[in-house]
Amino acid sequence: MNLVTADEMRSLDTATIESDGVASDVLMDRAGYGVAELVKRHFPNPVHVACMVGKGNNGGDARIAAGYLSQWGYSCEICTSFDRDVFSKAEVIIDGLLGTGTRSPLSPQLATFIQDVNQLGKPIVAIDIPSGLNATTGASCGAVVRAKYTATMGLPKIGLFLSDGPEHCGKIFCIDIGIQKRRIQEAGLTTHVTTEADIKPLLPSRKRESHKGSFGHVLVIAGSSGKMGAGVLAARGALRSGAGLVTYALPERAFEHFDTTLPEIMIESLPDAETGALHRDAIQKIDMLAKGKAAIILGPGIGTSEETAEVVHHILKTNIPVVIDADALNCIASHPDWLTKLPAHAVLTPHPGEMARLIQKSAVGVQLDRIATARDFISAHTATLVLKGHNTITACQNTLWVNSTGNPGMATAGMGDVLAGIIGGFLAQGLSPCDAARAAVFLHGLAGDYTSKEKGEQGLLASDVADAVPNAIHAVQTQEIQTIPTIVPPL
Repeated sequence: MNLVTADEMRSLDTATIESDGVASDVLMDRAGYGVAELVKRHFPNPVHVACMVGKGNNGGDARIAAGYLSQWGYSCEICTSFDRDVFSKAEVIIDGLLGTGTRSPLSPQLATFIQDVNQLGKPIVAIDIPSGLNATTGASCGAVVRAKYTATMGLPKIGLFLSDGPEHCGKIFCIDIGIQKRRIQEAGLTTHVTTEADIKPLLPSRKRESHKGSFGHVLVIAGSSGKMGAGVLAARGALRSGAGLVTYALPERAFEHFDTTLPEIMIESLPDAETGALHRDAIQKIDMLAKGKAAIILGPGIGTSEETAEVVHHILKTNIPVVIDADALNCIASHPDWLTKLPAHAVLTPHPGEMARLIQKSAVGVQLDRIATARDFISAHTATLVLKGHNTITACQNTLWVNSTGNPGMATAGMGDVLAGIIGGFLAQGLSPCDAARAAVFLHGLAGDYTSKEKGEQGLLASDVADAVPNAIHAVQTQEIQTIPTIVPPL
């Protein structure tokens, strides 16, 4: 699903009105109907609705929504002033105060009013974007309406998925106001939000005559003394995403103390000169193990010594698709010239701190504009980038995909190892690096969402999420979920 900036959406609206002959009041009527329909779906028994109405188009949408709701038996009140008492009496609030043009800091009076409304604890339905949120950057303009639902018009706005956006938009619904697909295609949009509809066509089919060799063999090069679990989690992710075979190669001294609870993986020891870490002495055996493998996962728990970095540099020259994660990224960061030699079949999976080291900036700078950070990176490199974090960004081939799944419970040790494994599993099954990355990111987050619903967010384990990946895949294949539902008003 395409994402748009405020300016891109304005251009699409203008083209629809001026070139396609759709009157602006028709677009507004569809928008207002969509908001009313959203309220009706979630509050089917008519309730008292108060509408915060501003001077712009969002205010017009709110008035129309109130009109439809009144026809359907709801009690609606329009309020154009900062009267907190009006909203304290409401059961549902519609936010039509500010629109996508909001960029400047709010006045103290308006910011205080928004904070007062938030403190009421009422369910709020935001029109297009919560008032006070920058539609393009997701930054707060001083105070932001905390919505339970957001009815975004035409296409979702990028700001809903960045910075302060996710904390304030609640569940997002897209209202189809009638913008033609041709117009959207002509706009040349290069930023998307990943949904189940994008992922379903990518999932490998499994023919009845298949065998384990049909779905690829993954080589996991990971671990060191005291850090063997990272490779196990990566192997688990690869198996749970459908890889036919997984081999875990780890240093000899770590291998001697290794006891896996995952009998499905094969284990190989690597010469380590008694260091317990990945060492140049392992290169010959790694080359032997890599023969016949469909994908390599490199980095979890390997350390960053110069001997280890030498092995990483050697593996970067492989013609096998490779996921570069964790310490392998840190090794590359210590040798910036290696970035220019990254193969197109590589997938890099940095968290913000690792990304900062790769591009020699601060983690704060990375987080301030994740979209620009990802776009700048892929403009200079052919590898696929997975910039982890809330709403993980997958960047490849001049296109960005912002993820729509996942939850705070996934902020715990080992989640990145599982994600690297899922990517490797999909690479082994024949997906391109870009497709493997965005499918893995979406399903990893969805598995986390399923697990958190069952167990709660606190105390979630990476292994729990890995084990839920088959359920996530099944849900996408059977169309059991809708991450961003669309409401289509009658034309």
